[in-house]
Amino acid sequence: MALKQASDKFLKRLKIIKARKSFLDYCQYVQSDFILGRPQRILGNELNQWIEAPEPYNLAVVFPPRHGKSQMCSRLLPGYLMGRSPDDHILAGSYGKDLIESMARDSQRFMMTSEYADVFPDSRLVTRGERQKDDAAIKRKDEFEIVGHKGHYKCAGVGGQFTGFGAHWGLIDDPIKGRKEAESSTIRNTLKQWYTADFRTRLMKGGKILLAATRWHADDLTGHVIKTMLMDEEADQWRIVWLPALAEGGKHLHPDDDREIGDALWPEMFDIKDLKKIKATGNVKIGIYGGSYDWNALYQGRPEPPGGSKIKRGNLKIVNHVPEGLTWVRFWDLAVTEKTTADYTASGQMAIDSNKRIFVRRIIHVQKEWPTVRRMFKLILAQERCVTGVEAVGTQSGFIQDLQQDPELTNAGLSHLIVALEPYHGSPEQKKDSSTSWPVMGWRNTLTSWLNSPGTMTLTTIRSILHQVHSEC
Repeated sequence: MALKQASDKFLKRLKIIKARKSFLDYCQYVQSDFILGRPQRILGNELNQWIEAPEPYNLAVVFPPRHGKSQMCSRLLPGYLMGRSPDDHILAGSYGKDLIESMARDSQRFMMTSEYADVFPDSRLVTRGERQKDDAAIKRKDEFEIVGHKGHYKCAGVGGQFTGFGAHWGLIDDPIKGRKEAESSTIRNTLKQWYTADFRTRLMKGGKILLAATRWHADDLTGHVIKTMLMDEEADQWRIVWLPALAEGGKHLHPDDDREIGDALWPEMFDIKDLKKIKATGNVKIGIYGGSYDWNALYQGRPEPPGGSKIKRGNLKIVNHVPEGLTWVRFWDLAVTEKTTADYTASGQMAIDSNKRIFVRRIIHVQKEWPTVRRMFKLILAQERCVTGVEAVGTQSGFIQDLQQDPELTNAGLSHLIVALEPYHGSPEQKKDSSTSWPVMGWRNTLTSWLNSPGTMTLTTIRSILHQVHSEC
């Protein structure tokens, strides 16, 4: 009996030591019924690396609904962070005040357990009826502090204020409530403004942000931070953890995701049959929504435009390699304004192989004024040194002349690579036909001769490619 007791004590001590060093071990120790599956292992390891990283970076987690994201990121993580660093400050946000406060209360419950005290005995919350004279720490549903330390947690819904509070750790969990909110450009823009002006500005030097979300829209907050990062190397840099409900191939596959294509992410809770049932149930179109629209966004984490798109996602395939010897060209569709109601400037490199397959890479999709777009254009042209076409319509014609006469591009021998793509001025009947209207003269006169391809493209088709698949490329 004594030997068993000593063995049990040793094993418990070992678990406590591991829980202090590993977030995943902490979750299993503090929550006795914690379910450990593939998504939990991958997310736990990612969070460990994010926490330990000496050079701060932000982490965006894309999970399907009901796959354990919030339990780890919003209920268990705050206590772990405050246990490791009881003087750190945490700010947390979600789409609604009630939701984030509920998760904050759950965090406090974990921190009040004996298991938590085993792991982090120096980090404790004020307990009712046991308040000592020197225990002036706060403990409310939206705010709590670590007794005897500076550690502080504050939460609010999107739109809530964090004025006066700073953060070493910023936690955002599901900032969009549902489909209605996701489809509102006003709500999406309000969310982005809240993030940049109210949340991001609270981050202290060396601070880190975790954005854990189910995707709803290509222009949701996750999409916004990814685009910002890709467009400006000086902006916040993010590591993206993308785990679709059913495994897919492609460059975004997580290195620790060992599934075959079509396998379920968390079969213990949602097996392939369950997921296919969810997909089929939501396959009924309601207006322009439904069908694969919700499934691709919510469960596969790759939102796409609603019905009516010229380019269908099913016609696209993400590949890890392209044939060698392709001649690449770049196309620009300029819409130089930062107004959120205006079109996006889009650009991408394209090539056609001998089988007339179109390859697209290095997509740009941004709302910026001309000076910023001009700098981007010149930098990309200098890097790629490939023929670059711009549609010569309206103000874009002036932009083309400006670029062709740019001294830096001329001196570098690059100005001759800029090609004006003149619209086809055919008959009204031809212009009404989306398959023949606005054929790209530059595409016919350059791509055809470069690649010996008889195929033609249209400006409408190219715009569709650039504007609708930018999140995939």
